[in-house]
Amino acid sequence: MHRAWIARQRLDDQLADAALRQMLIHLDGLDRQLDAFDRDLQQIALSQRWATTVEILTRFKGVSTRTALGLIAEIGDFARFGHPRELSAWLGIVPSEYSSGQQHHRGHITKTGNHHARRLLIEAAWAYQHRPRRPDRGPQPDPRAWQAQIRLHRRYHHLTVMRGKRSTVATVAVARELAGFLWAATTNQPLTTNTPTT
Repeated sequence: MHRAWIARQRLDDQLADAALRQMLIHLDGLDRQLDAFDRDLQQIALSQRWATTVEILTRFKGVSTRTALGLIAEIGDFARFGHPRELSAWLGIVPSEYSSGQQHHRGHITKTGNHHARRLLIEAAWAYQHRPRRPDRGPQPDPRAWQAQIRLHRRYHHLTVMRGKRSTVATVAVARELAGFLWAATTNQPLTTNTPTT
């Protein structure tokens, strides 16, 4: 709607109006490039090499095809991590720790890992602030993905409502647990009531 509104505008200054028309042409070109890029990504996601992992990841709330491909591109084989704690440390979403004598203090997340994968995972984790529900279309959550929806929504609610944490802090905590669920799903860990988390 906004794009259509801009296209209808006519500026009094002839040069400014011409500049606006050129910008709109440029935006149309960028939109076509993005559409082509999305089609290419969809084909990559359906290719034999990536289809299974993409399908597993997109069962989880907040993980689109593009997010799944981004995580695969950055992480590679999830099985290279022996435990989800290793994956979380690699992503830089574990708390830093300061020790002095008998005292141990936890601080902000380390942010020492892969920036792009960490951002994708945290963006996906924002979806868990909403109540669990099965999607109307697209991949349906399997038992592990449904368990993740329930558990991670409860975690977010507990941290923000019961403990008074900021939403950004709660979302990073949810992202850390989501990493555990994704690791378990992609490495074929048996489904238990205590899915491995960090």
